[in-house]
Amino acid sequence: NMFGIESNIYRKRWNGRFSFVKARDLPAGFVTPRTGEWLGVEEGHMELPGVSLTAGKGAWEAPPVTIKMDDWLEFFGIWLAEGCTSKDNYAVSIVQINPKKIERIEDIIKKIPFNFKKRDNEWKCYSKQLWSYLRPVGDALTKYIPTEIKNLSVRQLSILFENMMLGDGGIYNKTKIHYTSSKKLADDVQEILLKMGKVGMIKSRLRTNGGIGDRAFKKINRSYEI
Repeated sequence: NMFGIESNIYRKRWNGRFSFVKARDLPAGFVTPRTGEWLGVEEGHMELPGVSLTAGKGAWEAPPVTIKMDDWLEFFGIWLAEGCTSKDNYAVSIVQINPKKIERIEDIIKKIPFNFKKRDNEWKCYSKQLWSYLRPVGDALTKYIPTEIKNLSVRQLSILFENMMLGDGGIYNKTKIHYTSSKKLADDVQEILLKMGKVGMIKSRLRTNGGIGDRAFKKINRSYEI
């Protein structure tokens, strides 16, 4: 079944009401909605689960950490765009070289209760608790937006998106474009744009590095523009 409405393609008018129509019965002028009105959930806080910690011969349980959801979305948006986690030492990092964005990122990082230190163009924090949430979210090729985040209200999804754009976005000919190397994240961005009442189009390309003489061009990871 396809959901949509019959349309007069010449007069750009809709006829009747939106309904489900079997694909084999689609009229010549049939259009489907590209956006909608999302009824998400407004959450006041984000809770990072507690973790077990050790130091020397001692061991203890760190309690859950509660963060204002709006503050977390600002941080999480920046981290999705510009962040990474280490494999084994609980390091969480964010890198940014644009001087105009560095001050804004500083303000965002100060709002969450973790001890980030800045060196050159990188902020780094060693926290098993923060790492344990972010590590499963993936790396540059596999990052995604967890379902509990995608279920938030339009207002809160907008906070997330604008901060992802702060890290990996640009505006060209009045069109906002977000860049990522993760196909899953590209799909998730398209989903939250739909929920925000906007239309997100995904383009992909496989960039190549320059070659020398008869040496073949080296292919690198596919990138996505939304």
